[in-house]
Amino acid sequence: MSGQSVYTVEQFRKEYALFREEAERIFNISGPSRTNLDVFMKVYRRPKSAEQLLESDR
Repeated sequence: MSGQSVYTVEQFRKEYALFREEAERIFNISGPSRTNLDVFMKVYRRPKSAEQLLESDR
């Protein structure tokens, strides 16, 4: 990944091999921040890991 701090919808879609509609939906939820979208996708792709992470904070 490059040093840019934001994605375009098209860059995001290609990075995560998403259909355009899904990429746009997630992009609209999270915004263009590369960091936010990358974190979102880690959770989105591994929901069980996210649940375990949240439970460890309790």
